[in-house]
Amino acid sequence: MSAMLRNNSYIFIFILAITSGIFSESIPLHAFRDYGTSNALKMEILGQVTSKSHMFSLNRPRLLDYDTREMIISAKLYENQGIRIGDTIYIIQKDPDHQRYLNGLIIGKATVFSIFQTEFQGWMLKARGNLSMIKKGHYIARLDFGSQRNQALEYLRKGDKYKELGDYAQSYLWYKKSLDMDEHSPETYLKLAQLAFQQGIHEQAVTFINEAWKRSAKLEDPNDMLELPGFFLSIRMEQLRSIASQEKRLKELLSLLKEIRDYSKHMNWISFYIQDEYKSMLEKAGIPEYSYQYGIANLFNEIYLILKGNNVNRILAWVSKSERDILFEPIYMAYKEEPFQYPKKSWDLAYFEASLYHYRMANELNELDTRASYEIIMMCFDKLKSHPSMKDGERMKNLIAEYGKYYIRVPDVTDHYARIQNVLNTFNQF
Repeated sequence: MSAMLRNNSYIFIFILAITSGIFSESIPLHAFRDYGTSNALKMEILGQVTSKSHMFSLNRPRLLDYDTREMIISAKLYENQGIRIGDTIYIIQKDPDHQRYLNGLIIGKATVFSIFQTEFQGWMLKARGNLSMIKKGHYIARLDFGSQRNQALEYLRKGDKYKELGDYAQSYLWYKKSLDMDEHSPETYLKLAQLAFQQGIHEQAVTFINEAWKRSAKLEDPNDMLELPGFFLSIRMEQLRSIASQEKRLKELLSLLKEIRDYSKHMNWISFYIQDEYKSMLEKAGIPEYSYQYGIANLFNEIYLILKGNNVNRILAWVSKSERDILFEPIYMAYKEEPFQYPKKSWDLAYFEASLYHYRMANELNELDTRASYEIIMMCFDKLKSHPSMKDGERMKNLIAEYGKYYIRVPDVTDHYARIQNVLNTFNQF
Protein backbone atom coordinates (compact mmCIF):
# COMPACT_ATOMS: atom_id res chain seq x y z
CA MET A 1 0.00 0.00 0.00
CA SER A 2 1.20 3.46 -0.82
CA ALA A 3 3.06 5.30 1.92
CA MET A 4 1.35 8.51 0.91
CA LEU A 5 -1.82 7.28 2.59
CA ARG A 6 -0.10 7.02 5.97
CA ASN A 7 -1.53 10.03 7.74
CA ASN A 8 -2.43 10.46 11.38
CA SER A 9 -4.78 13.35 10.76
CA TYR A 10 -8.51 13.27 10.65
CA ILE A 11 -10.42 13.56 7.45
CA PHE A 12 -10.80 17.33 7.62
CA ILE A 13 -7.06 17.73 6.93
CA PHE A 14 -7.42 16.57 3.35
CA ILE A 15 -10.69 18.23 2.41
CA LEU A 16 -10.04 21.47 0.60
CA ALA A 17 -11.57 24.64 1.99
CA ILE A 18 -15.07 24.92 0.54
CA THR A 19 -18.42 26.33 1.39
CA SER A 20 -20.96 24.07 3.09
CA GLY A 21 -23.07 23.92 -0.06
CA ILE A 22 -23.33 25.53 -3.46
CA PHE A 23 -25.40 28.48 -2.26
CA SER A 24 -25.32 32.09 -3.42
CA GLU A 25 -27.90 34.70 -4.29
CA SER A 26 -30.66 33.45 -6.59
CA ILE A 27 -32.95 34.94 -9.22
CA PRO A 28 -36.52 35.41 -7.87
CA LEU A 29 -39.52 34.16 -9.84
CA HIS A 30 -43.33 34.26 -9.57
CA ALA A 31 -44.48 31.00 -11.20
CA PHE A 32 -48.05 30.28 -12.36
CA ARG A 33 -49.53 26.85 -13.06
CA ASP A 34 -51.77 28.19 -15.85
CA TYR A 35 -52.75 31.49 -17.42
CA GLY A 36 -56.15 31.54 -15.69
CA THR A 37 -54.92 31.68 -12.10
CA SER A 38 -53.73 34.64 -10.05
CA ASN A 39 -52.02 32.49 -7.40
CA ALA A 40 -48.27 32.55 -7.96
CA LEU A 41 -45.69 30.28 -6.35
CA LYS A 42 -42.58 32.02 -5.08
CA MET A 43 -39.57 30.34 -6.70
CA GLU A 44 -35.95 30.90 -7.56
CA ILE A 45 -34.41 30.24 -10.98
CA LEU A 46 -31.51 27.79 -10.94
CA GLY A 47 -30.44 27.47 -14.57
CA GLN A 48 -31.38 26.44 -18.09
CA VAL A 49 -32.15 23.17 -19.88
CA THR A 50 -29.39 22.12 -22.30
CA SER A 51 -30.69 18.77 -23.59
CA LYS A 52 -33.42 16.15 -23.26
CA SER A 53 -33.55 12.39 -23.89
CA HIS A 54 -35.66 9.36 -23.05
CA MET A 55 -34.60 7.04 -20.25
CA PHE A 56 -33.11 3.80 -21.56
CA SER A 57 -35.49 0.85 -21.43
CA LEU A 58 -35.54 -2.49 -23.25
CA ASN A 59 -39.34 -2.42 -23.25
CA ARG A 60 -40.65 0.89 -24.51
CA PRO A 61 -44.13 1.54 -23.06
CA ARG A 62 -46.49 3.25 -25.49
CA LEU A 63 -49.92 4.83 -25.13
CA LEU A 64 -51.89 5.87 -28.21
CA ASP A 65 -48.67 5.37 -30.18
CA TYR A 66 -46.72 7.78 -27.93
CA ASP A 67 -43.54 6.75 -26.16
CA THR A 68 -44.44 7.10 -22.47
CA ARG A 69 -41.01 6.47 -20.95
CA GLU A 70 -39.74 9.00 -18.45
CA MET A 71 -37.40 11.61 -19.87
CA ILE A 72 -34.10 12.95 -18.64
CA ILE A 73 -33.09 16.57 -18.92
CA SER A 74 -29.63 18.02 -18.48
CA ALA A 75 -29.43 21.60 -17.27
CA LYS A 76 -26.65 24.10 -16.71
CA LEU A 77 -26.75 25.59 -13.22
CA TYR A 78 -26.02 29.25 -12.82
CA GLU A 79 -22.75 29.69 -10.96
CA ASN A 80 -22.89 28.74 -7.28
CA GLN A 81 -26.57 27.80 -7.25
CA GLY A 82 -27.29 25.16 -4.64
CA ILE A 83 -29.54 22.13 -4.98
CA ARG A 84 -29.65 18.62 -3.56
CA ILE A 85 -30.09 15.23 -5.18
CA GLY A 86 -33.71 14.19 -4.66
CA ASP A 87 -35.04 17.76 -4.84
CA THR A 88 -38.04 18.58 -7.01
CA ILE A 89 -37.41 21.17 -9.69
CA TYR A 90 -39.89 22.94 -11.96
CA ILE A 91 -39.40 23.72 -15.63
CA ILE A 92 -40.44 27.25 -16.48
CA GLN A 93 -41.35 29.00 -19.73
CA LYS A 94 -40.52 32.69 -19.39
CA ASP A 95 -38.95 35.76 -20.95
CA PRO A 96 -35.14 35.64 -20.70
CA ASP A 97 -35.05 39.20 -19.31
CA HIS A 98 -35.07 38.26 -15.62
CA GLN A 99 -34.76 41.81 -14.38
CA ARG A 100 -37.87 43.11 -16.13
CA TYR A 101 -40.04 39.97 -16.16
CA LEU A 102 -40.24 38.02 -12.90
CA ASN A 103 -43.20 35.86 -13.89
CA GLY A 104 -43.22 32.48 -15.68
CA LEU A 105 -45.41 29.49 -16.53
CA ILE A 106 -44.81 26.04 -14.99
CA ILE A 107 -44.69 23.50 -17.84
CA GLY A 108 -43.08 20.51 -16.11
CA LYS A 109 -41.74 18.98 -12.92
CA ALA A 110 -38.77 16.66 -12.41
CA THR A 111 -36.65 15.00 -9.72
CA VAL A 112 -32.91 15.65 -9.55
CA PHE A 113 -30.82 12.47 -9.59
CA SER A 114 -27.33 13.73 -10.46
CA ILE A 115 -25.27 16.87 -9.82
CA PHE A 116 -21.86 17.15 -11.42
CA GLN A 117 -19.23 19.60 -12.61
CA THR A 118 -17.84 19.84 -16.14
CA GLU A 119 -14.71 21.56 -17.37
CA PHE A 120 -16.43 23.88 -19.84
CA GLN A 121 -19.99 24.37 -18.57
CA GLY A 122 -19.39 24.29 -14.84
CA TRP A 123 -22.04 22.82 -12.52
CA MET A 124 -24.86 20.85 -14.15
CA LEU A 125 -27.67 18.54 -13.09
CA LYS A 126 -29.73 15.71 -14.50
CA ALA A 127 -33.39 15.22 -13.59
CA ARG A 128 -36.11 12.76 -14.62
CA GLY A 129 -39.84 13.12 -15.15
CA ASN A 130 -42.60 13.27 -17.76
CA LEU A 131 -41.19 16.12 -19.77
CA SER A 132 -42.65 15.94 -23.28
CA MET A 133 -43.21 19.72 -23.47
CA ILE A 134 -39.69 20.64 -22.40
CA LYS A 135 -37.20 22.15 -24.83
CA LYS A 136 -33.63 23.35 -24.77
CA GLY A 137 -33.54 26.86 -23.33
CA HIS A 138 -36.40 26.47 -20.85
CA TYR A 139 -35.52 27.50 -17.31
CA ILE A 140 -35.38 25.35 -14.19
CA ALA A 141 -36.50 26.61 -10.79
CA ARG A 142 -37.37 25.41 -7.30
CA LEU A 143 -39.65 26.65 -4.56
CA ASP A 144 -37.99 29.41 -2.60
CA PHE A 145 -36.95 27.85 0.71
CA GLY A 146 -33.82 29.98 0.88
CA SER A 147 -34.65 31.99 4.01
CA GLN A 148 -35.94 28.93 5.85
CA ARG A 149 -32.86 26.87 4.97
CA ASN A 150 -30.56 29.72 5.93
CA GLN A 151 -32.30 29.94 9.33
CA ALA A 152 -31.89 26.19 9.78
CA LEU A 153 -28.20 26.50 8.91
CA GLU A 154 -27.77 29.31 11.44
CA TYR A 155 -29.34 27.14 14.17
CA LEU A 156 -27.10 24.25 13.13
CA ARG A 157 -23.99 26.40 13.56
CA LYS A 158 -25.20 27.49 17.01
CA GLY A 159 -25.57 23.83 17.94
CA ASP A 160 -22.00 23.21 16.76
CA LYS A 161 -20.76 26.11 18.87
CA TYR A 162 -22.41 24.83 22.07
CA LYS A 163 -21.11 21.33 21.37
CA GLU A 164 -17.55 22.69 21.12
CA LEU A 165 -18.09 24.44 24.48
CA GLY A 166 -19.26 21.16 26.04
CA ASP A 167 -22.83 22.37 26.61
CA TYR A 168 -24.52 19.34 25.09
CA ALA A 169 -28.02 20.19 26.31
CA GLN A 170 -27.97 23.56 24.51
CA SER A 171 -26.37 21.93 21.48
CA TYR A 172 -29.21 19.41 21.31
CA LEU A 173 -31.85 22.18 21.58
CA TRP A 174 -30.34 24.17 18.70
CA TYR A 175 -29.99 21.07 16.53
CA LYS A 176 -33.66 20.30 17.16
CA LYS A 177 -34.61 23.88 16.24
CA SER A 178 -32.66 23.47 13.03
CA LEU A 179 -34.52 20.25 12.30
CA ASP A 180 -37.85 22.01 12.87
CA MET A 181 -36.88 24.53 10.17
CA ASP A 182 -35.62 21.90 7.70
CA GLU A 183 -36.96 18.46 8.60
CA HIS A 184 -35.31 16.83 5.57
CA SER A 185 -31.75 17.87 6.43
CA PRO A 186 -29.42 14.84 6.64
CA GLU A 187 -26.70 17.03 8.16
CA THR A 188 -28.85 17.79 11.20
CA TYR A 189 -29.82 14.15 11.69
CA LEU A 190 -26.13 13.19 11.47
CA LYS A 191 -25.13 15.73 14.13
CA LEU A 192 -27.98 14.63 16.40
CA ALA A 193 -26.90 11.00 15.99
CA GLN A 194 -23.29 11.83 16.85
CA LEU A 195 -24.36 13.83 19.89
CA ALA A 196 -26.67 11.07 21.14
CA PHE A 197 -23.98 8.42 20.62
CA GLN A 198 -21.40 10.55 22.43
CA GLN A 199 -23.79 10.87 25.39
CA GLY A 200 -24.49 7.12 25.44
CA ILE A 201 -28.12 7.47 24.29
CA HIS A 202 -27.84 4.67 21.76
CA GLU A 203 -31.52 4.24 20.88
CA GLN A 204 -31.74 7.88 19.82
CA ALA A 205 -28.44 7.58 17.95
CA VAL A 206 -29.83 4.65 15.96
CA THR A 207 -33.02 6.56 15.11
CA PHE A 208 -31.17 9.69 14.01
CA ILE A 209 -28.47 7.90 11.99
CA ASN A 210 -31.11 5.88 10.12
CA GLU A 211 -32.88 9.12 9.19
CA ALA A 212 -29.58 10.64 8.04
CA TRP A 213 -28.81 7.53 5.98
CA LYS A 214 -32.22 7.63 4.25
CA ARG A 215 -31.45 11.20 3.18
CA SER A 216 -27.76 10.67 2.39
CA ALA A 217 -28.26 11.60 -1.28
CA LYS A 218 -29.14 15.13 -0.12
CA LEU A 219 -25.86 15.73 1.71
CA GLU A 220 -24.02 18.81 0.43
CA ASP A 221 -20.86 19.04 2.52
CA PRO A 222 -18.16 16.57 1.36
CA ASN A 223 -16.97 16.24 4.97
CA ASP A 224 -20.40 14.91 5.94
CA MET A 225 -20.53 12.64 2.89
CA LEU A 226 -17.24 11.05 3.88
CA GLU A 227 -18.05 10.89 7.60
CA LEU A 228 -21.58 9.47 7.42
CA PRO A 229 -20.89 5.90 6.16
CA GLY A 230 -18.25 5.17 8.81
CA PHE A 231 -20.49 6.34 11.62
CA PHE A 232 -23.47 4.50 10.14
CA LEU A 233 -21.36 1.33 9.93
CA SER A 234 -20.20 1.57 13.55
CA ILE A 235 -23.78 1.84 14.85
CA ARG A 236 -25.21 -0.84 12.56
CA MET A 237 -22.41 -3.29 13.33
CA GLU A 238 -23.00 -2.84 17.05
CA GLN A 239 -26.66 -3.75 16.46
CA LEU A 240 -25.91 -6.75 14.25
CA ARG A 241 -23.46 -8.35 16.65
CA SER A 242 -26.30 -8.75 19.14
CA ILE A 243 -28.26 -11.04 16.77
CA ALA A 244 -27.87 -14.58 18.10
CA SER A 245 -28.98 -16.44 14.97
CA GLN A 246 -26.10 -16.75 12.52
CA GLU A 247 -28.54 -17.13 9.62
CA LYS A 248 -30.36 -13.91 10.45
CA ARG A 249 -27.12 -12.09 11.19
CA LEU A 250 -25.62 -13.12 7.84
CA LYS A 251 -28.69 -11.84 5.99
CA GLU A 252 -28.46 -8.51 7.77
CA LEU A 253 -24.72 -8.28 7.10
CA LEU A 254 -25.22 -8.89 3.38
CA SER A 255 -27.98 -6.28 3.26
CA LEU A 256 -25.66 -3.77 4.95
CA LEU A 257 -22.84 -4.66 2.55
CA LYS A 258 -25.07 -3.87 -0.42
CA GLU A 259 -26.10 -0.52 1.11
CA ILE A 260 -22.47 0.47 1.62
CA ARG A 261 -21.49 -0.59 -1.89
CA ASP A 262 -24.39 1.41 -3.37
CA TYR A 263 -23.43 4.48 -1.34
CA SER A 264 -19.81 4.30 -2.46
CA LYS A 265 -20.84 4.28 -6.14
CA HIS A 266 -22.33 7.77 -5.77
CA MET A 267 -19.25 9.35 -4.18
CA ASN A 268 -17.24 10.22 -7.29
CA TRP A 269 -18.39 13.83 -7.60
CA ILE A 270 -16.77 14.89 -4.33
CA SER A 271 -13.33 14.05 -5.74
CA PHE A 272 -13.32 17.70 -6.88
CA TYR A 273 -12.77 18.65 -3.22
CA ILE A 274 -10.15 16.10 -2.23
CA GLN A 275 -6.41 16.50 -2.51
CA ASP A 276 -4.89 14.58 -5.40
CA GLU A 277 -3.16 11.93 -3.29
CA TYR A 278 -6.52 10.84 -1.84
CA LYS A 279 -8.52 10.80 -5.09
CA SER A 280 -6.95 7.47 -5.98
CA MET A 281 -8.04 5.98 -2.68
CA LEU A 282 -11.60 7.28 -3.08
CA GLU A 283 -11.90 5.93 -6.61
CA LYS A 284 -10.14 2.60 -6.04
CA ALA A 285 -10.24 1.59 -2.39
CA GLY A 286 -13.28 3.30 -0.96
CA ILE A 287 -13.85 6.28 1.26
CA PRO A 288 -10.58 7.72 2.67
CA GLU A 289 -11.75 7.97 6.26
CA TYR A 290 -10.63 5.85 9.21
CA SER A 291 -14.02 4.89 10.62
CA TYR A 292 -15.25 3.80 7.18
CA GLN A 293 -12.22 1.61 6.46
CA TYR A 294 -12.34 0.16 9.98
CA GLY A 295 -16.10 -0.38 9.73
CA ILE A 296 -16.01 -2.13 6.35
CA ALA A 297 -13.19 -4.33 7.68
CA ASN A 298 -15.39 -5.31 10.63
CA LEU A 299 -18.23 -6.08 8.24
CA PHE A 300 -16.05 -8.36 6.11
CA ASN A 301 -14.64 -9.99 9.24
CA GLU A 302 -18.11 -10.82 10.60
CA ILE A 303 -19.06 -12.45 7.28
CA TYR A 304 -15.75 -14.34 7.28
CA LEU A 305 -16.37 -15.78 10.75
CA ILE A 306 -19.84 -17.02 9.81
CA LEU A 307 -18.61 -18.61 6.56
CA LYS A 308 -15.67 -20.18 8.37
CA GLY A 309 -17.93 -21.76 11.01
CA ASN A 310 -20.47 -23.28 8.60
CA ASN A 311 -20.24 -25.51 5.55
CA VAL A 312 -21.08 -24.22 2.08
CA ASN A 313 -24.36 -26.11 1.72
CA ARG A 314 -25.74 -24.72 4.96
CA ILE A 315 -24.86 -21.14 3.99
CA LEU A 316 -26.41 -21.50 0.53
CA ALA A 317 -29.59 -22.89 2.10
CA TRP A 318 -29.80 -19.80 4.31
CA VAL A 319 -29.49 -17.14 1.62
CA SER A 320 -31.80 -16.11 -1.22
CA LYS A 321 -30.64 -15.69 -4.83
CA SER A 322 -30.19 -11.93 -4.43
CA GLU A 323 -28.25 -12.44 -1.18
CA ARG A 324 -26.08 -15.04 -2.91
CA ASP A 325 -25.25 -12.49 -5.61
CA ILE A 326 -24.09 -10.05 -2.91
CA LEU A 327 -22.07 -12.78 -1.18
CA PHE A 328 -20.34 -13.88 -4.39
CA GLU A 329 -19.63 -10.43 -5.81
CA PRO A 330 -15.86 -10.08 -6.43
CA ILE A 331 -14.13 -7.91 -3.84
CA TYR A 332 -11.77 -5.28 -5.25
CA MET A 333 -8.59 -4.37 -3.38
CA ALA A 334 -6.81 -1.78 -5.49
CA TYR A 335 -3.37 -1.71 -3.92
CA LYS A 336 -2.65 -5.44 -4.00
CA GLU A 337 -0.75 -7.34 -6.69
CA GLU A 338 -3.83 -9.53 -7.14
CA PRO A 339 -6.56 -6.88 -6.77
CA PHE A 340 -9.60 -9.19 -6.78
CA GLN A 341 -10.83 -11.74 -4.27
CA TYR A 342 -13.48 -14.16 -5.51
CA PRO A 343 -15.73 -15.53 -2.74
CA LYS A 344 -17.26 -18.02 -5.18
CA LYS A 345 -13.85 -19.68 -5.50
CA SER A 346 -12.07 -19.10 -2.20
CA TRP A 347 -15.16 -18.77 0.03
CA ASP A 348 -14.31 -17.54 3.54
CA LEU A 349 -10.67 -16.76 2.65
CA ALA A 350 -11.84 -14.00 0.29
CA TYR A 351 -13.54 -12.25 3.20
CA PHE A 352 -10.53 -12.85 5.46
CA GLU A 353 -8.28 -11.12 2.93
CA ALA A 354 -10.76 -8.29 2.37
CA SER A 355 -11.06 -7.68 6.10
CA LEU A 356 -7.29 -7.71 6.57
CA TYR A 357 -6.86 -5.32 3.63
CA HIS A 358 -9.28 -2.71 4.99
CA TYR A 359 -7.85 -2.91 8.52
CA ARG A 360 -4.49 -2.11 6.94
CA MET A 361 -6.04 0.81 5.02
CA ALA A 362 -7.49 2.12 8.28
CA ASN A 363 -4.11 1.88 9.97
CA GLU A 364 -2.54 3.81 7.07
CA LEU A 365 -4.99 6.65 7.71
CA ASN A 366 -4.41 6.86 11.47
CA GLU A 367 -1.65 4.85 13.13
CA LEU A 368 -2.48 6.38 16.52
CA ASP A 369 -5.85 4.62 16.60
CA THR A 370 -4.76 1.12 17.58
CA ARG A 371 -8.07 -0.65 16.94
CA ALA A 372 -7.10 -1.62 13.39
CA SER A 373 -3.58 -2.81 14.26
CA TYR A 374 -5.03 -4.85 17.14
CA GLU A 375 -7.48 -6.62 14.81
CA ILE A 376 -4.73 -7.33 12.26
CA ILE A 377 -2.50 -8.92 14.89
CA MET A 378 -5.27 -11.05 16.41
CA MET A 379 -6.60 -12.20 13.00
CA CYS A 380 -3.14 -13.28 11.87
CA PHE A 381 -2.38 -14.98 15.19
CA ASP A 382 -5.66 -16.93 15.11
CA LYS A 383 -4.80 -18.01 11.59
CA LEU A 384 -1.39 -19.20 12.74
CA LYS A 385 -2.83 -21.16 15.67
CA SER A 386 -5.48 -22.90 13.56
CA HIS A 387 -3.13 -23.67 10.65
CA PRO A 388 0.40 -23.68 12.09
CA SER A 389 2.01 -25.24 9.01
CA MET A 390 0.02 -23.34 6.43
CA LYS A 391 1.71 -22.05 3.29
CA ASP A 392 0.89 -18.45 4.18
CA GLY A 393 2.32 -18.72 7.70
CA GLU A 394 5.35 -16.51 7.05
CA ARG A 395 3.14 -13.71 5.75
CA MET A 396 1.03 -13.90 8.92
CA LYS A 397 4.16 -13.71 11.08
CA ASN A 398 5.49 -10.73 9.12
CA LEU A 399 2.20 -8.89 9.55
CA ILE A 400 2.14 -9.59 13.28
CA ALA A 401 5.67 -8.22 13.62
CA GLU A 402 4.94 -5.17 11.45
CA TYR A 403 1.70 -4.11 13.12
CA GLY A 404 2.95 -5.05 16.56
CA LYS A 405 5.40 -2.14 16.19
CA TYR A 406 2.54 0.24 15.44
CA TYR A 407 0.51 -1.04 18.36
CA ILE A 408 3.11 -0.82 21.11
CA ARG A 409 4.07 2.76 20.16
CA VAL A 410 0.77 4.02 21.59
CA PRO A 411 0.25 3.88 25.39
CA ASP A 412 -2.60 1.51 26.23
CA VAL A 413 -3.80 0.44 29.66
CA THR A 414 -6.50 -1.98 28.50
CA ASP A 415 -6.28 -5.75 28.60
CA HIS A 416 -5.66 -5.58 24.83
CA TYR A 417 -2.10 -4.44 25.50
CA ALA A 418 -1.29 -7.50 27.62
CA ARG A 419 -2.85 -9.72 24.98
CA ILE A 420 -0.75 -8.19 22.21
CA GLN A 421 2.42 -8.52 24.30
CA ASN A 422 1.65 -12.21 24.75
CA VAL A 423 1.15 -12.66 20.99
CA LEU A 424 4.42 -10.86 20.20
CA ASN A 425 6.27 -13.12 22.66
CA THR A 426 4.85 -16.37 21.31
CA PHE A 427 3.90 -16.08 17.62
CA ASN A 428 7.30 -17.31 16.33
CA GLN A 429 6.72 -20.67 18.07
CA PHE A 430 4.19 -21.65 15.41
